[in-house]
Amino acid sequence: MRLFFHINYFTEWGEHLEIELIDNTLPGRPERHRIPMSYSDDGEWHASYTTRGKSCKLQYRYHFERPGLNLPEAGNLRNLILTDSEAEEIRIRDFWRARHDINGIMTSNLFTNVLARKAKNKACKPKPGKLLLSVPAPIVPAEYVVAVSGNQKQLGNWNQSKPLAMKAMPNGLWQAEIDLTKVIEPLQYKFCFYHKKNKTLEFWEVGNDRTIPNLGSLDKSQGFILSDTPFRYGHNWKGTGVAIPVFSLRSENGFGVGEFNDLKPLADWCEKTGMKMIQILPVNETVASHSWLDSYPYKAISVIALHPMYINIEKLGNFKNEEDKTEYEKLKKELNANESVDYIRMMEIKSKYYKYFFDLNKAKFLKTQKFKRFLENNKEWLVPYAVFSCLRDRYQTADFRHWESHSEYNKKAVYAFADPLAQDYDDVAVHYYIQYHLHVQLKEAVEYAHDKGVALKGDIPIGISRNSVDAWTDPELFNLTGQAGAPPDDFAVAGQNWGFPTYKWDEMAKDNYAWWKKRLRKMEEYFDAYRIDHILGFFRIWEIPIDSTQGLMGYFNPAMPLTRQELHERGLDLDDDRFLKPYIHQWYLGNVFGEYTEDVINKFLEPVEWEVYRLKKEYDTQQKISEHFKRSFESEQLDEKWTRIRDGLLSLCAEVLFIRDPHSKVAAFHPRISLHYTYSYPALDDYRKEVINRIYTDYFYHRHDGFWRERAMQQLPALVNATNMLVCGEDLGMVPASVPGVMDELGILSLEIQRMPKDPEKDFGHPSDYPYRSVASPSTHDMSTIRGWWEEDRGKTQRFFNTILGNYGAAPYFCEPWVAREIIIQHLYSPALLAIFPMQDILSMDGTIRWEKTQEERINVPSNPTHLWRYRMRQKVEDLLQADGFNEELKEMLLSAGR
Repeated sequence: MRLFFHINYFTEWGEHLEIELIDNTLPGRPERHRIPMSYSDDGEWHASYTTRGKSCKLQYRYHFERPGLNLPEAGNLRNLILTDSEAEEIRIRDFWRARHDINGIMTSNLFTNVLARKAKNKACKPKPGKLLLSVPAPIVPAEYVVAVSGNQKQLGNWNQSKPLAMKAMPNGLWQAEIDLTKVIEPLQYKFCFYHKKNKTLEFWEVGNDRTIPNLGSLDKSQGFILSDTPFRYGHNWKGTGVAIPVFSLRSENGFGVGEFNDLKPLADWCEKTGMKMIQILPVNETVASHSWLDSYPYKAISVIALHPMYINIEKLGNFKNEEDKTEYEKLKKELNANESVDYIRMMEIKSKYYKYFFDLNKAKFLKTQKFKRFLENNKEWLVPYAVFSCLRDRYQTADFRHWESHSEYNKKAVYAFADPLAQDYDDVAVHYYIQYHLHVQLKEAVEYAHDKGVALKGDIPIGISRNSVDAWTDPELFNLTGQAGAPPDDFAVAGQNWGFPTYKWDEMAKDNYAWWKKRLRKMEEYFDAYRIDHILGFFRIWEIPIDSTQGLMGYFNPAMPLTRQELHERGLDLDDDRFLKPYIHQWYLGNVFGEYTEDVINKFLEPVEWEVYRLKKEYDTQQKISEHFKRSFESEQLDEKWTRIRDGLLSLCAEVLFIRDPHSKVAAFHPRISLHYTYSYPALDDYRKEVINRIYTDYFYHRHDGFWRERAMQQLPALVNATNMLVCGEDLGMVPASVPGVMDELGILSLEIQRMPKDPEKDFGHPSDYPYRSVASPSTHDMSTIRGWWEEDRGKTQRFFNTILGNYGAAPYFCEPWVAREIIIQHLYSPALLAIFPMQDILSMDGTIRWEKTQEERINVPSNPTHLWRYRMRQKVEDLLQADGFNEELKEMLLSAGR
C-alpha cells in the first residue's frame, strides 16, 4: 500500500519540510524514517511512503528545517492505524499545526489527555473512493457528539436534524467517512455539535463554510484522509487553576506534610468548583544535608528522582504488629497537628518507616514483575541516583568530592556497587523501593485527577545543586566554577545568588540536548503542562563568580563583553585599579558603618594611600567575609553591630564599575549592574560618567537583542518539542527585548503578574490587557500573598485601590474579603488562557475560611537564602470540600467569567 502525504506550508529559500515517521507495523523494534518532502507550487509539499501490506501502524509528524533550526509541528505524533485497507493507494492531506496559534494549544496534553473525551476507536479502513474526514475538537459537552453538515445528501443537505455524526477518536479527534463517488461538486460543509438523544443540532462552528475543491479530478480508486483544521468554537477556551506546593497540603490522613495522595481530594475540590488545573512546585529529591536547607524545592540533587517526603507510608503495606502500628499512629497525630511543616522531624520519622517497610517486604518486593519492569525502564537514572543516595548517607555529605570512594563517577564501578550480589545492595535497593512507590502514588493521583477533568502543571527549576547526581554523572555539562542567580530588582536589591552551577550549552548541544529531553520526558509521565522557572536563563543566565555571595557581582552568560579596544573607541580608557578593584574611600565609610567605622578600618582594611583603603587579603572577597562571620558567630545570632559590619563589608566588595569576563580568551569586561548606586560612580568626573552611561545603556538594553534571540532559538526548540506538555515561561525580571518574540514563535505562554507589569512605565498591570497566550496570576510563591502585599506599602495600596480597582476614597488598611474578591474577579475576566491563583489568595475571599496569620502564608522570600519552606494550609482539604457556601460562590464566579 502506498501512502501519499500532502501539506501546504509557505517557506523561503533554503527552508524545507520533512516527515518524521515511525513504522510500528511489524513486531520488534520500530522502523524510524526521515522522509524529505518535495515542493511543487503555491506552498504545496508532498512525499510518499510504501507499507508492507494492507495494514499498518504508523506515527508521523512534519518538521520545518532551515540551517541551524529544526522545528516540528505542535502536538503529539500523528497516529495512522489502517487495517485491511481495500485501497492500494491512500492520499493524506494534513494542515500544519503551528505552536503559536490555537491549533498548537488545543493539541497539547492539557486538551488531548485531560479535557478531551476518552475514546477507544483507533483503527480505520480507508476504502477506494471514500474520504476519512477528521477534525480536532477536544472540548465537547458530554451529551453531544461532533457532526458534519453540508450540501450533500449524506451530510443531511444542511438539515439540522440529519447531520453526519462523527466517531470520537483518541486525542480529541473526531472522524467520519464520506463517499466521494456520491458527491456533487462543490463539497461544502461545517462542523457542529449534535445532541444524539434529542436529535437536534444545537451549535454550529463559526466562520465560513469549509470547501474541498477539485474532487472531480481525484482518482476514485484511491482512499483519502483529510485531517482538517480545528473546530472553530468562536471563542477562546479559558480555564482556572489553583497553585499550591504539595508539601503545603493538609489532609485528614496527613503526616505533617502534604503527600501525593493528597492531590486526590484537591482534585475533588477542583471538580466541585470548576477548576481545571493544579499547579505545584518542583517535587524532586533535594536531600543533601539532612537539614532545614533541604526544604528548598529548587535545589534538586536529582532532576528526575522524586522527594521521599511525598510518600504515603500506609500504602506501603501492613505493620508487623499492633505495637508498631500504635506508635506510628501516635507520631502521625503529633506531626499532623503542627501548624507548619517540621521538615527535619518529619523526614526523620518518614525515613524510619519507609526503611521499616522495605526490610519487611524486600524479599518479595524485589522479585515482583512490576518492580523489575520499573527498574528496567528507569535504570539509566535510577541506578546512579540510588548509589549516590547510599554514598551520601554513608559519608554524611552530598558533596561527592569529599567521598572516600567513587568521588569521580565511573559507570562500570557504580553498576558493580549496585549489583544484587554486592554487600551494599540493600542500602542501594531501598532507594529503588522508595522511588517505585513514589512513582506509583503520583501516577495514581494523576490518573485520579484526569478522571475528574483536572490537569497537573509541574515546575522545571532553572538550576541543579552542584552537589547532585547530575553534577556527579555529567560534570562536563555544567560550569561548576560559576553560580546562577538574578540581577537586582524590587524584591532583592542586591540581586539573588541561587548557588547553582550554570549550564555549558555548547556542550549540551553536542548530543542535541539529550539531558534536557530525558528530564522532560520523565516529567511528561506525570504532568500535562509545566512552568519553566526563569525562562530568561535560556536566553542568558546571570552568572556570579564562585567567590561572591551577592548577585551584584554577576554578569550575563552568554554575552558579548567589551574589549579594552572597544571601550577606548567609545571614549573610556580602563584603569584597572580604579574600575576593576573595589573603590574604598574615607569620604563614604561613615555612611556605611556609622559609629563602627574605626573598628572596621582597624580590623578589616589596610591603607593604600591617603584616605584610600583596600580589604585585607583574608577579607578581600564576599565568600571570605561570609565564611569569617559564620565561623566567628557560629553559635549565636549576629547583633546589630556585627550585622551592619558584615553587610557593609560585602557592599565594599561590590564597589567596582566593571567586572572581568572569566570566559573570554582576550581581556573583556562587563559593566557592573546597578553601578549608578555605588559610591564609586558619583566620584567620577562628569565626562566619564557620561561615557559610562552610554556604554551601560547600550550594553544592558540593546547590544544583545539579536545575540540572545539566536542563542534561545538554538536551545529552547529542542526542549519545547521534546514533549507535548503545554509550556509556560516565568518571564519576570530584567526581560530582554527578544524574549516575547521567541516565546510567541514557540508557543510558550507568558506569565502576567499584576504587581510586576511588563510595561516599565506602569505601576501595575491590568488583567484586561493580558494576551490570550498567557497565565494570569495575582502573585507567585516568591511573593507575598495578596493580603501580605496589601499591608507592605500603604502608598502603593492606595494607588492600586483607586486606579486599578476603580474605588473612591481611602483604601482599607487590611485586604478585606471583598477587596480580595475584586482582585480575583479581575483576573477571572482576563483574556488569558489560564488564570491560576495561589490557594492563599483564593481563600482570602472568605473571612471565615482564611487564616488570621497573614504573614505566615508566604511560601518563600527570595532575598533570604536560608528561608524555610514550611507553609501549610490552615484547614484540611477535606474541610474545604465541605465549605459548600464558599465553593458554590467560587463556582459561580468561574461560570460567570466563562472559565
